[in-house]
Amino acid sequence: MKTNITYHRASTTEDLQQILKLQELNLRHLISDEDKEKEGFVTLKHDFEMLKRMNDVCAHCIVKMKSEVVGYALSMHQDFKNYIPLLEPMFVEINKAIKQHNNSLNYIAMGQICIDKRVRGQGVFRKLYN
Repeated sequence: MKTNITYHRASTTEDLQQILKLQELNLRHLISDEDKEKEGFVTLKHDFEMLKRMNDVCAHCIVKMKSEVVGYALSMHQDFKNYIPLLEPMFVEINKAIKQHNNSLNYIAMGQICIDKRVRGQGVFRKLYN
């Protein structure tokens, strides 16, 4: 594993801009079918304002190689469930499960995760998730 890989919480505008840059490079409609099947892809494209609002509630986890963001896991508080229509069904299911157990939980959904091709296969995802 590369020794210059570090794990952080997003804390600057530059961190958020780099998340968006990595996201853009891995959007489903911009990569080949072969890469989609072999490497995966991301579905949602966030705008800076939404990413920042989410980060202000619970900072996103990021991976840096030197000063460059090479991986991220977005954190999404349940208060944002109505702002991204594609994710609404996920929150409906989570809330159903919570109600079935007679619980009321304050939770954060681990959202989109993306790892730069240069560092895939090196355990970065697992460490980021931890």
